[in-house]
Amino acid sequence: MLRLADEFRLQVVLDHASDADLVSDEIKAAGVPVVYGPLFVPRDVMGRRRRSATVAVRLIERDVKVAMMTDHPVAPMRYLRLEVGLLIREGLDWQKAMQTVTSCSADILGVSHQVGRLGPGLDADLIEWAGDPWQPSAHVSMVMVNGRAVQTR
Repeated sequence: MLRLADEFRLQVVLDHASDADLVSDEIKAAGVPVVYGPLFVPRDVMGRRRRSATVAVRLIERDVKVAMMTDHPVAPMRYLRLEVGLLIREGLDWQKAMQTVTSCSADILGVSHQVGRLGPGLDADLIEWAGDPWQPSAHVSMVMVNGRAVQTR
């Protein structure tokens, strides 16, 4: 895919990419981002046999832009928190883990001028957590949409 993208000047994103860490230098050199996951599906789904949070962490450590995904409805989107928690368990910095579902996702989708970060002029729907959002015991205590609380606990 990297060779085709280069030859035909295509903008590509590697999706699923369960073996991407094996060619991380080439991916980084090409400037191609990776949307990685899901982690919680049977091994034989979509032919992915080598699926691990370690792969995503290795890519991020090599400065490849990575966004995590669940492939909802293949794996329910509520598992995304667990996937990101696994990145942290594998040694990834908390902030970099957060970026896999915020700024990196927005960058890959080409909407970072509008969402994915906090700042003046950006849209920001916020969730306040009681506890670390990447821990299964955490729960949502407040949701804000367009600056207004729409749910409080």
